[in-house]
Amino acid sequence: MVVNFTNPFEVRTPEALSAQEVAKLFVDVFSDFKKVDDQSHTFIQGPRGTGKSMMLRYMEPDVQIAACKAARIQDLEFFALHIPIKKAWSDITEWDLLDGTMYQYLAEHLMISHITYCLFRSLSKNIEISDLDKGVLDYLNSLLIGCGSKEINIDELCTLGSLTSHFHTEFNKIKSFVKRLMFSKPETLDYDGGLLSYLDFLVPLLEKLKEQTWGCGGPFYLMIDDADLLDVRMQRILNTWVSCRTIDSVCLKVATQNRYATYRTIDGKLIESPHDYSEVNISELYTRKENRYAKRVKDIIEKRLELVGIHVPVEEFFPEDLAQREKIEEIKCDLKSKHEAGKGRGTRASDDVIRYATPIYMSMLAGKRKSSSTYSYAGFKSMVDLSSGIIRWFIDPAAKMFGELISSGNTQSKDAFTKEGKIAKIPPSIQDKVLKEWSYSFIDDELPKIEDKNEVDVEHSVYSKVHNLLVSLGMLFRERLLDEQASERKLLSFVLANPEALRNETKKILSLAVDLGYLQYSSHGSKEGIGRKPKYTLSHRLAPYFQLDPSGYAYSMSITSEILEIALVSPNRFVRSRLKGNDSSSLFQASLDI
Repeated sequence: MVVNFTNPFEVRTPEALSAQEVAKLFVDVFSDFKKVDDQSHTFIQGPRGTGKSMMLRYMEPDVQIAACKAARIQDLEFFALHIPIKKAWSDITEWDLLDGTMYQYLAEHLMISHITYCLFRSLSKNIEISDLDKGVLDYLNSLLIGCGSKEINIDELCTLGSLTSHFHTEFNKIKSFVKRLMFSKPETLDYDGGLLSYLDFLVPLLEKLKEQTWGCGGPFYLMIDDADLLDVRMQRILNTWVSCRTIDSVCLKVATQNRYATYRTIDGKLIESPHDYSEVNISELYTRKENRYAKRVKDIIEKRLELVGIHVPVEEFFPEDLAQREKIEEIKCDLKSKHEAGKGRGTRASDDVIRYATPIYMSMLAGKRKSSSTYSYAGFKSMVDLSSGIIRWFIDPAAKMFGELISSGNTQSKDAFTKEGKIAKIPPSIQDKVLKEWSYSFIDDELPKIEDKNEVDVEHSVYSKVHNLLVSLGMLFRERLLDEQASERKLLSFVLANPEALRNETKKILSLAVDLGYLQYSSHGSKEGIGRKPKYTLSHRLAPYFQLDPSGYAYSMSITSEILEIALVSPNRFVRSRLKGNDSSSLFQASLDI
């Protein structure tokens, strides 16, 4: 039995990793997302697992030095400060009890107090000095007094550590005040603390610290993580900061999960790109550019393997099912021969190979049973396709595969180990087993978590409608895959033909499916050549669940809002409604999905 192997795919949050570990694991993706570390305000969009937090952690000063980007703090181009939202005040539920200017002032004070606490905590960890210069402390006092706060005792609070504790206490005080609103009317509570603000307190303080000889001469990057969890009115406050264009001294890097609710300021003005900020959408780039994403995954996985002493190309470490590949290659050769004989279906032989080789093979497996349960999803390229542009969706199943191989031991998987007992590959059988279980769990285990157990009308519940929508699409795409008469057999997405007719309830179901990762949203040029239509792609992670082909080039089916409404209540009727009649090529729009 093989034991004591380090799992290279172990998932740990970036915050739990040391600076040295992050520096070793990180693959430089800033060439893909140049605006992230540019001197600008930037919104960084992407689902959980796309690597946002890892990018932000890599930009912090201790990691930058560990990665040899600079020898000391003074040499850095910027000082990045991580501001986590999720753990900071997600437990406050009393904001709805406040309105108007009272909410605005208290909310901004809470936000600035937390940022200032994070600032001094980071400085105490990264700056070599302990005591602050008296001039800085005097200036800090003048700012506090100007905002109505009590001045600090310079003799007692002259160190970075003591200031960290001071602002942490201030942050907890305002949290406690807001929570007491649940038991009292706002007008009966007497708030006698200061009201710190972005322009009157934080920006001047950071500008003063920027001038110090011990600090970084570049701007401060305030990295607001999980900003979509902010109260919507707080998002307006944050947008107001963005509109201030303080990039010479302070740049805001706002990371969200595509659920950021508003881009308006507290006075209703719209912040606009590129004048006020830049925007980076990680999943949109990686799902649109297959080769770029595959290269990044390869770099990340090979680095993880090398760190545990496994020096094997990823394609060899995650091999395909050899027998399956050979049979598909035979089909490709046959398609080429038919095309050369004038019996091809496309204009080029390569088109026929891309469109029909795998669907033909899956149809052969299905036979009359309409089941392709023996189709193998093993192989590095297949795993990249299934991960749908989300790197975590490659690493999670890879970790399970590695663990399963170790637990099985070399008695069951001898060819997976070298003579010296080192791991050489993950056998296709283990890959396929884990990938199918991982796909099934996405619907069978994860989706039921949104179900409201107290809901009376279960058949028309949100859970039921999301489930029906996914099953409807899966069944439709599966039927098309096995249809030997269809001109386009590989479908993974649909374009909404008349989005203006969509009911609000259906819009919410689609939005929820996108938020949960079951669908990916983009837009597609209309066949009329005017404007763009909403496009929804079924997560490739669900390909094993519905026995679909997740690879390469696929097409989008045009679906009307009226037909889509049926999908929410009756998958069988939806499939019949959409497939009846002739297969007109005008119903399809080419699109490149990965």
